[in-house]
Amino acid sequence: MKKILVPLSFITIIALSFFLFALFDLEIGKFDHFEEAIEKGIPYTVNDVVHVEQHNDVSIVMYTTTADPSVFPNIDTDVTGIAYFTGNDDEGWESVGSNGWTHYNNDAMTVYIEPFRLRDDAGDMLENFYVSYGEIHDANITAVQTKSHDDSTFREAKIIEKNGLRYYIQTGEDKIVQGVNSTGEVISRQGG
Repeated sequence: MKKILVPLSFITIIALSFFLFALFDLEIGKFDHFEEAIEKGIPYTVNDVVHVEQHNDVSIVMYTTTADPSVFPNIDTDVTGIAYFTGNDDEGWESVGSNGWTHYNNDAMTVYIEPFRLRDDAGDMLENFYVSYGEIHDANITAVQTKSHDDSTFREAKIIEKNGLRYYIQTGEDKIVQGVNSTGEVISRQGG
């Protein structure tokens, strides 16, 4: 009788596990397609994918989501987040980043600087960079520039226009971000 109970218990556990994964649409590991990775690999409801760009072997996804009003009653606008993925449609996609968002109010522009580090199983560094990104609110800002504390000159960040809103993104070691007008006058500077 004991020999029958052990395999039966094991089969029951396996069947229950499959049922729960199917019921809650849970997945472990990699996603088949990039769209599926965004949908299931980001722990928030993605309202809009603002921008996707590749940095070495990492796909960076800038997206908007809605903050839970019961937790964040003072946030009445969409918030911007960043997610990181590696892979491809042949071998599958994997979420490899923090997949979070931060929000604060600023009349000119918001500046979010996210470090990204990816290590292999042995602990060796595969990727190490920062992503500077945010929203541009001041219509007079025509360019966003970034640099690190060690740089003597600024680099232009990529500006993205989506659904009537403006965003920017830059990868590298840049932690100083400024928004400038068409004559080069600094309207907002943050980070240094």
